[in-house]
Amino acid sequence: MANEAVGALNFWEQWLYVLAVTAALTLLTWRGLDVNGAACVALAVFGVLPFVAFVLIGLPRVDPHNWFLGPRIAAEPAADPADPTDGAAGYVDGGMGDVQWRSLLNVLFWNMNYYDSASAFSGDCEAPATTFPKAMAIAVAAVTLTYVLPLAVATGADPRADYCDGCFVPIASRLAGPWLGAWITLAAVTSCAGQFVAEMASDSFQVSHEARDAQGAGLRVRAWLRTQLETHSQ
Repeated sequence: MANEAVGALNFWEQWLYVLAVTAALTLLTWRGLDVNGAACVALAVFGVLPFVAFVLIGLPRVDPHNWFLGPRIAAEPAADPADPTDGAAGYVDGGMGDVQWRSLLNVLFWNMNYYDSASAFSGDCEAPATTFPKAMAIAVAAVTLTYVLPLAVATGADPRADYCDGCFVPIASRLAGPWLGAWITLAAVTSCAGQFVAEMASDSFQVSHEARDAQGAGLRVRAWLRTQLETHSQ
């Protein structure tokens, strides 16, 4: 629906929309780390809340047996389609050997990445030697739970859903109603905004430190050259 709405805009309207959103989110980074951090926390809380509701509502409908079902795979085509006893049509339940483990590990690696970006802010923490490791441990635990718990409830309550991008919206709508699906959709929008703001803050700190180091290196090179020139001139 969002793609259809954007597609209804002409070329210049799309660019103006993108520039306006980018400028508004960039303003949070420009205002400083305090404003940026508070905005990221607020967006994170808003993004997690619908999944908390999803877990609480869907948990009573979970059947643990569903967690051990293999993926659905295409059945072998029947030699005689007119004979209902000759083969099977559509899909059949596969085993754990049919799981695409390589793709699964690749997705997990991608989704659980970028913790190193937080190192850009470590120097701005109070007592970073103690607070930063604790914050990273809490972040890893929180991110892991926000992935594991909703997926456990979804696969346990609705194992044969169409698991693809945006799959939580129809699953939540079936388990709780359209209101939860709409809430998750809105949370996805704010999540994208939060990722944009956090990434921009991290990148701006990295560029700032690199520029500072480069400036320091340039000053040292100039001082060395001046010393050499003065030495040779004497």
